[in-house]
Amino acid sequence: MPVNAKKLSFLIENAAFSYEFLNTPSLIDPAIQEVTLDLAEVTAGVLFIARKLWYVDTHQHIAEAIQKGAVAVLISDQSQISQEILTAEVPIILLEHEDPSLGLICARFYEQPCTQLKVYGVTGTNGKTSAITYLSELLTALGERVAVIGTVEYRFEHRRLVAANTTPDALVIQRFARQALDLGATALALEVSSHALSLDRVAGVYFDAVGFTSFGRDHLDFHGSLEGYRNAKGRLFSDFLLSSIQQGKTPLAVAHNDSEGWGMLARTPKEVHRVYCQVQAHSDQIESQQRASIDLETRAHHESENKLDHFLQLDIQEQVSLEGIELTGNLAHGAELQNLSKLRVGLIGDYHPANAAIALGMLTQTHRSSFSQAWQSLQDSRGVPGRMERVLLPKGLSTEKRVALVDYAHTPDAISRAIQAIRAVHQGELSVIVGCGGNRDRGKRPAMLKAALQSADHVWLTSDNPRYEDPQQIIEDALSLIDIEPEFYAQVKNKLVATLIDRRQCIAQAWKSLAISGALLITGKGHESYQEINGRRYRLQDHEALRAGAWAAQHDVLDLDEVPFVESCLFEQRLERYKKPILNQILLLLREVGLRQGGVIIRCLGLDEQIDFPLSPNDLRGTLHHPHQTNFEGNQDLGDSLWSLLKKLRPKHKEIHILVPRHSLESTFVYVQDLVNEAKQFAYPQPEIPVMKSMQGVKVLGGWSSQNAGPKIPSL
Repeated sequence: MPVNAKKLSFLIENAAFSYEFLNTPSLIDPAIQEVTLDLAEVTAGVLFIARKLWYVDTHQHIAEAIQKGAVAVLISDQSQISQEILTAEVPIILLEHEDPSLGLICARFYEQPCTQLKVYGVTGTNGKTSAITYLSELLTALGERVAVIGTVEYRFEHRRLVAANTTPDALVIQRFARQALDLGATALALEVSSHALSLDRVAGVYFDAVGFTSFGRDHLDFHGSLEGYRNAKGRLFSDFLLSSIQQGKTPLAVAHNDSEGWGMLARTPKEVHRVYCQVQAHSDQIESQQRASIDLETRAHHESENKLDHFLQLDIQEQVSLEGIELTGNLAHGAELQNLSKLRVGLIGDYHPANAAIALGMLTQTHRSSFSQAWQSLQDSRGVPGRMERVLLPKGLSTEKRVALVDYAHTPDAISRAIQAIRAVHQGELSVIVGCGGNRDRGKRPAMLKAALQSADHVWLTSDNPRYEDPQQIIEDALSLIDIEPEFYAQVKNKLVATLIDRRQCIAQAWKSLAISGALLITGKGHESYQEINGRRYRLQDHEALRAGAWAAQHDVLDLDEVPFVESCLFEQRLERYKKPILNQILLLLREVGLRQGGVIIRCLGLDEQIDFPLSPNDLRGTLHHPHQTNFEGNQDLGDSLWSLLKKLRPKHKEIHILVPRHSLESTFVYVQDLVNEAKQFAYPQPEIPVMKSMQGVKVLGGWSSQNAGPKIPSL
């Protein structure tokens, strides 16, 4: 439900940031109906916040925002403000810093939702998504209604929004938290990136528990040095926990029992409870009593006399496979020791239990009495999308013993750990696909290639998200390993099979070349369903590319443009919006087509029966039954015939010709137009599918929203 209007003075006065009025309009304290960064959201009564540190500089939109009804404007760059803007009867206020002011303002406007929720935050180079996924599953098993903000998506129960970035802007966080709270949420779990911590995006978020998963080289293009990167992560344990205490919370901090973990926990205020987590392999030579205790020397290292400290240990048993592992463990608090029963969990690799341990540790204070129940629920975990996820093939495309796994690993350390995890449970050949992201730390590119060459049998080098860089130059940067470490490269150069810019082709060729009992690890993109090129996101998901490659290999087709779109895009995907499955599939397929590079043109052609048009190899043509009504939910005949046509769709097709009798052209056009409009609403960001209001056709352009206008602000 909408929040109540707030006076401008209420939002900015005594809010721990400095501000200055640049003009003195007669209406100095207007009532604020809503807060936004997005010009498209501006209506009468809105506070418009112009920002430089967003996807685009929105100071250029101030005059238009005032014309659309903004009653106040906050700015951070006075040089862009004209005299005409200052003479408007609207307060123009200069903020000392864009953040944390945005978070504190939005927290006040949305009535401090994070003080009314149990809030959990996780940071770390690798493992954030896994830890948050396990945490949300554990909390749900304990009866909490959990809202999640993370790399994969922002979600609350059946409401799901595709994530624009790991930790969104403060406005998105606070609005999302408010809406989730109003819908019945009791807890909020969010991944907290180093960028978000540096930029104060989580100002106004007050935590009940925070966790730290791992530390390695990443984002040095932004932070400048490893120490700067480490300090950014550390702010979650110092500055933001102190703010949480000041809001009346008694927060908990969790990290691993290693040097980086000790360093993070040492940053916490003295009132904070701490949990040290440890995961180790089980050995039959260790007596049961020793397995049930925590290393006393390690406990002494970080002064375990602190009565607030807990120690959580998980033991990986010897029975490990691609199907999962067995775990036991214990939780120690002072002299109190709680043994945890043996569980079979569908996880691959030692780092998944490590991330699960962080999630479990974060419950030791908020859910201490039901901790055993949380532990038991871990065996029902479905795993994490794109994190050591085994790719399933449609029926008829199974390939006996060959295995493909998708993992988000995009740092040298993550690639090494992913390979080690597979080596521990797989005896056959291992091929690895690696690519490096554009407009990111160039220094880690050769290190990523080295990590793959060190441990894999075969390595394929390809594109990740080129963004605004030349993909060939990115590959050349990775290949600079040849000059940096010539002796190492000379020993492993035969492992490098090929370098291919086209990621889909690379995945297809790597699968076709894979030994009959081999495993293929596809790293870098994980859950992502797009490839970002020159500011636009196009549909590309590693799972789908693998299925397309498997279909092509099984049917001896070299050209992926000949693969049925349905085989790769719709397998395992289900929608529940409509009762009729065919309509679900039509809408989903249209959305996927709208995200292709180049898009597609849908032409609704009203023809006399005797007229025939030539059909290009790049066209798909079909005849639809005469529709009796324009409501596409009720028109089964038209839906069935359209689905029969779209099942034949292949990537090579640039035009879809829908042939109907001339007298039913208008109603068919409306039907297709409604379908396209529905397809646009499935997720955030929306695909760009502008519909040309013309009898000659409906033009569908490829790609997600360009960064030229910034992302739209999602809403539950």
